[in-house]
Amino acid sequence: MGTVVDAATGKPVEFATISLHSAKDSALLTGTMTGVDGKFTMNNVSVGPFFLRVSFIGYDKFQTGLFKITPDKLFVTIPTIQLKMASGVLDAVNIEVERGNVELHIDKKVYNTDKDLDSKGGSAVDVLRNIPSVDIDEDDNVSLRGDGSVQVLIDGRPSSIPLNVLLRQIPASDIEKVELITNPGAKYDPEGMAGIINIILKKSKQKGFNGSANAGYGQGIMYNYNGGVSLNWRREKFNYTLNANHNNNPHWNEGRGDRTTFFTDSTYRLMTNSQGNWVRVNNMVKGGVDYFINDKNTVYANGTFSFGNTFSSNDNSYRHIGNGELFQNSTAYSLGNGTNQNFAVNTGWQSTLGKKLAMDFDVNYDQNKSYTTTNNTEYKYNVNPFLNTDPIRRTIIQDNFTDVLLGRLDFTLPINDSMQVEFGSRVTIENENTDFIGTNFNYTTQLDEYDSLLSNNFRYNQSVYAGYATFAHRIGKLGYKAGVRAEQTLTTADLVSSIEEPFKNNYFNLFPSIHVSYQFSDISELQLSYSKRIKRPSSHEVNPFANFSDPYFIRVGNPFLLPEQIDVVEMNYSQRFKKFWTFNGSLYYRMIDDQIRRYSRVEDNLFIMSFNNLQESKVGGTEFTLNYRKKTFSSMLTGNYWYSIINDSELIRPNVPSYGWSANWMTNYKFKNDTRVQANLVYRGGMMMAQGYIMPRYNFNLSVSHSFLNKNLQVTLGVRDIFRTMFFNVQSREIPNLEFNNYRYFDSRRVTLALSYNFGKQAQQANQKRKLKADDKDSGLPDM
Repeated sequence: MGTVVDAATGKPVEFATISLHSAKDSALLTGTMTGVDGKFTMNNVSVGPFFLRVSFIGYDKFQTGLFKITPDKLFVTIPTIQLKMASGVLDAVNIEVERGNVELHIDKKVYNTDKDLDSKGGSAVDVLRNIPSVDIDEDDNVSLRGDGSVQVLIDGRPSSIPLNVLLRQIPASDIEKVELITNPGAKYDPEGMAGIINIILKKSKQKGFNGSANAGYGQGIMYNYNGGVSLNWRREKFNYTLNANHNNNPHWNEGRGDRTTFFTDSTYRLMTNSQGNWVRVNNMVKGGVDYFINDKNTVYANGTFSFGNTFSSNDNSYRHIGNGELFQNSTAYSLGNGTNQNFAVNTGWQSTLGKKLAMDFDVNYDQNKSYTTTNNTEYKYNVNPFLNTDPIRRTIIQDNFTDVLLGRLDFTLPINDSMQVEFGSRVTIENENTDFIGTNFNYTTQLDEYDSLLSNNFRYNQSVYAGYATFAHRIGKLGYKAGVRAEQTLTTADLVSSIEEPFKNNYFNLFPSIHVSYQFSDISELQLSYSKRIKRPSSHEVNPFANFSDPYFIRVGNPFLLPEQIDVVEMNYSQRFKKFWTFNGSLYYRMIDDQIRRYSRVEDNLFIMSFNNLQESKVGGTEFTLNYRKKTFSSMLTGNYWYSIINDSELIRPNVPSYGWSANWMTNYKFKNDTRVQANLVYRGGMMMAQGYIMPRYNFNLSVSHSFLNKNLQVTLGVRDIFRTMFFNVQSREIPNLEFNNYRYFDSRRVTLALSYNFGKQAQQANQKRKLKADDKDSGLPDM
C-alpha cells in the first residue's frame, strides 16, 4: 500500500494510475488507481522483486526503487510518492499558468489566484473579475455563466454581510484560490442555479514563526488604499494565527437615463443625469488556534471582528417632458452615513475514528449589524415659477441585524483503494431583522414628522435541515460518484406593521446527483454529470416594503415567491496536446421551473422593479479554456456562450431566446531578473434578456511585478481598464408601454501600486502530523 501526493502542495492525487512491474524484465503484472484520498492498495501479489510506475495527467511519470515481497514479508508499505508537475504542460487535474494553477477535479475547477498581478492592491471584486465565466456588474453583483443565481462562500461558509459589501472588505492579498463548482454533487449545498463560487483565504503551513505584510494604493477619479499584516506561529502541537487589515474603498459612478411611457393619448418622458459615490472604511482582526492532539485528532477555534463606517452621496437631475414639451425640472440630493460591525466565531473537531473513518465536525456563527441614516431632498422647478413648491425633505433610518448559524457533521469512509463512502448532516439557520424609520420635514412646525408610509419592520427567518450520502468508485479508467441529499426548509417573512399575516413557506426536497469520468489516456479525460438544484428567494426579493431612495424608481419584493427548481446536466472534456497546449471544453444544460426574475413595469410615472416566478425556462451553453505554457511565457484564452428560452405568457416575446457571451485572454511573461509582466483582456458580449438588451463592454489591464530581497519583497504596478471602457448600458423596448435606455459608468480606470513582504521562516514543513482545518484533501470547501 502507499499514498500519492502533489510534490508542490502535499495534497492527495486522486485516480493516479499505479502499475506493478517485475524487476527481472519490467513486465506489467497488475495495476490499480489511487482513491480520492490518494491512497492505493494491491492484493494477491506473489513473492519477488518489483517496482511501481505512477502516472497521472499533467505530472511527470514516477518510478519507485526496487522492493521485495517474501514469504516472511507479505505486506509492504511504499514511502509517500510525490508527483511533480510536468514541465511546460497543463492537464485535467492541474493546469498551470503563470498567474497560478487551474485544477480540474471531477466536480469543480480551482483557480489559484495568488500570482494574479492585476488584482494586487485590490479586493475580492478585482480577483473575481479575472476568473473566467465570472462577471461583476456595476453594483458588484456576481454572476456565473451569465446567471446571477450563484452562491458565493468564504472558506465554504456563508456570511451575514451583504455580498457586495463583503467582497470589497476582503483584500486580494488574503485570497489563495477560488473554486468554481458549476454542478455540485449531493455533498454540497444545492443553493444557486449557476453553482457555487468558494473563495479560499490563505492559511500558513510553515513551521515556526512567519508572516507577511502588504499595502496597496489605487488612484482613479477617487483613491483607495489598504494595508494589513498576517502572523503565524506553528509549534509541534499548536498553530496560532493573527491577521489584521485596514481598507478604505470608494465606489464612484455616474449615469444617464432616458425613459418614455406611452399612454392612450399622451407620452411622458423622463431624462436623468446622476452622479454619486460610496465610501466604506473597514477594519478587521482575525485570530485562531489549531491544536494537534495526536495523529488522529485536531481541534480548532477562531474568531473575526470587523467594524467600520460608510459615507454616500448622490446627485440626480431630472427633465420631465410631456407630449414633447418640457413642463418641469427637478433635482434630488441624497447624503448618507452609517456604521457597521461584524462578529464571527468558528470551532470544530477533525478526527479519524478507528483505522479509516474520518469525522469532521464544524460550527460557525456569523453576526452582522449596520445602522444607516440617509437624508433625501428633492427640488421641483415648474416652467411657471409661481407653481414652484418647497423642497421635499425626507430622512430614512435603516437598522439591520442579520445572523447565520451553520453546523455540519461529515464522515468519510474509504472502503478500499477504489471505493469511498461519504455521509453527513447540516443545519443552517438565518435570521434577518430590518427596521425602517422614515420622517418628512413639516415646514409649518419646522419639525421632522414620522411617516408611516416610509416606515416598517421586516423580519425574515429561514432554516434548512439537510442530510446526504455519496458513493465514489473507480473501475479501471472509469470513475463515478453518486449521491442523494434530503432537505427540509422552513421560511417565514413578516412585514410587522402590515395587517397581513406572516407569510410561511415550508417545503421538502430531494437532490440526487451523479458524476462520471472516463480517462482515455494520461492526456485526455471525459466527464459527465447531473444534479438537481434549488434557488431560494433572498430576503430583499421577498420584502414587500418599497425602497423609496429614488423618487422615480421603486424596488419592491414579492413575499409569495416560490423557490426555483433546477435540473442540471454538464459534460467536460480535457485534452493535452503538442506538449505545451491544453484544451478543456464544457457543454451545459439547465431546466428551470418557477424561475425568479426581475420584472419591471410603470405605474403613475413611477418605474417599479419587482420579482416574480416565470413558468419555466431552459438554459444551455458552452465554455472552453485553451492554454499555452512554456518556462517563461504562458497564455490562456477562455470563452463562454449561453442562451435561454423563457416560456411565460406575460412577456412580450415568449419563447424567444435570450443570449450572451464573454471571453477572457490572459498572458504572462517572466524575465530572468524576477520581473513579471501580465496583460489581461476581458470582453463581455452583448446580452439579450427577457426585458432588455445589455450592450457589450470590455476592459484591458496591464501589470508589472518585480521581486527584491531574495524574493521576499514584491512590488507590483498596474493599470486597470486602460481605455476606460467598462461602462454599463441597458436598453429595452420589451416592457408594455415603456422604452428606456440607461447608461452607467464607474471608477474602473485606476493606477495601482501594491507591496508585499514575507518574513520569518518560509520553508514549508515536510511532515506535519495533521493538516490545518479547511485544508483537508483536495478542497478548501468544507461545506456539503
